Amino acid sequence: MQKKVMIILVLICGITLAPAVKFTATKTAEASEKYLKIVAVSKAVEALGKIGDPAARDILLRALRSKDFFVRAAAAQALGKIGEKTEQRLLSRLLNDESYLVRVRAAVSLLDLGQKDAEKIILGYLASDNPTLRGVAVEQAGTSNETFLRALKEMLEKEGDSFVRAIIIERLGDQKFKPALAHIHAALGDKDFRVRQSAVNALGEFREKENIPKLLQRLEDKNTAVRAAAKIALAKCGDRSKIEIFRKELDSDDIMLQTSSYGSLGLLGAVDIVPLLLNHVVSADSSQFQRRVAAGALRELKPRVDKLTASILEEAEILYGLPLRETLRFDYQVNGEDLVLLLVKALSNEHDPLYKDAPLLILELGAERALPALREALSKEQDIELIATIAHVLGDFSDKDAVGSLIKIIEKYGI
Repeated sequence: MQKKVMIILVLICGITLAPAVKFTATKTAEASEKYLKIVAVSKAVEALGKIGDPAARDILLRALRSKDFFVRAAAAQALGKIGEKTEQRLLSRLLNDESYLVRVRAAVSLLDLGQKDAEKIILGYLASDNPTLRGVAVEQAGTSNETFLRALKEMLEKEGDSFVRAIIIERLGDQKFKPALAHIHAALGDKDFRVRQSAVNALGEFREKENIPKLLQRLEDKNTAVRAAAKIALAKCGDRSKIEIFRKELDSDDIMLQTSSYGSLGLLGAVDIVPLLLNHVVSADSSQFQRRVAAGALRELKPRVDKLTASILEEAEILYGLPLRETLRFDYQVNGEDLVLLLVKALSNEHDPLYKDAPLLILELGAERALPALREALSKEQDIELIATIAHVLGDFSDKDAVGSLIKIIEKYGI
């Protein structure tokens, strides 16, 4: 009897809760779709800024008034690249925005548009007591501006937040700011692995042989991410002394060590790993991260592969007396099919394992010939997540022919 009562209670609870569960699931789905639309719009706005076509000015001004801070931030940044001085008043209003990201990007854009006072505002953000605001300011303002670079160097000397220190070091490395080199060397011994990793990355950007001994020491770091970064940095500096270790770790079970071997060997011109890289790009078992790093390595190796191919064709020309180099070109092949065309086909097949990753792989390969296919997919595709990815990729390619399609995406999903 007691068991029967329990069953009845469970059934009653199930009947009572079912509508609530369904309602919650529906709300969650709606929230997820809304978020994806915001991401798609912000990526399209951001792409328009990277492309820099004045035809996007009106839609960017509308985006500047968006309710979502991602979209406002993207619009503020984009207007700094294509705007006019008349936009300064609108951007100035955003200096009081509730979002740190919007505030900083508005200030950077004001500086880009010639408002000198914006420099003081950005320096104020860099000196803020709030580590989040400092981090955002470093991320956005770490440009080739000499004043900011010197401010970042001074920050590094006293910054207490490890995450902010790591970002500062990355920015100083990106700009190859030599006055900060001693501080970057010191950061190699930091207790936080993120700071050590950033220091290694920064030294790799300098691409100077003098840094090789310190980078070799980091190959023994207790943290895998730091060791992986050291491999890439050493390759950027042209050091081949540990190339056998890089080859050995192609089979590593650790994804960081494995993929850093793709990248380092690609930078060092090891064309023999091309078949392995191609396999990782198209394998259904590969993660997006593995695919992207492998595709990036293929791009690095392409000039060397092309040179070898040209040499072979030259010999064939002499043998057959035909102008083969003028009529034949080399592209990576997978089972006899052009890799880029294979990725283009994947864009229209949601069941293809490469469907979601295809745009990013096209970007990593630098395959501009796939741009018409990306624009077509942007116009026809219904998958909002994929649309956001394509918008990002078209922006990174600075594809001027995509401006109209990007504007339609913004209008379709709303600002």
